[in-house]
Amino acid sequence: MELTRRKFITICSLGAAALTLAPVMQACTKTSELNPDQFLKLSALLTGFKEKELDVKLAETYMNSLNDFPPSKAGLGDIYKTIGLGDGEKPTPPFIEGTLFTNPEEKILADTLIQYWYTGTYKAASGMKSASYQNQLAWKSTGYLIPNAQCRGTFGFWADKPNIA
Repeated sequence: MELTRRKFITICSLGAAALTLAPVMQACTKTSELNPDQFLKLSALLTGFKEKELDVKLAETYMNSLNDFPPSKAGLGDIYKTIGLGDGEKPTPPFIEGTLFTNPEEKILADTLIQYWYTGTYKAASGMKSASYQNQLAWKSTGYLIPNAQCRGTFGFWADKPNIA
């Protein structure tokens, strides 16, 4: 086969296009390092709530956001392995603080995951979005606060001292 100038330019152009599109194609086919159940397990451990108390649809939204727009160089699978969730034993808070929070990249990712759950917001291509106002964990974490859009009692119920059992 004779390599003419035209064929050489065509081959080089196609090669350059392939190199340029490779990262885009990889991002489009990127899959999560964790499955949804593992993400819920990790979220429950980091937020302090039980897995059954976390919304599955919100978990999917947050997991996709963290995979598509990572706040650090660490991945969700890295955190999962670091704290040993795959080993079957539940890590203790001192162990988590001594391992996970010593790596700055993993700490940034863990803090972002916690922030998503407690604020009900996540990062999207167009900026920060609200996934849920009423189901954010900030309301549940106090034990007595409710979203402004809800009313749980007779008129003036908010004036009564909270009953924390």
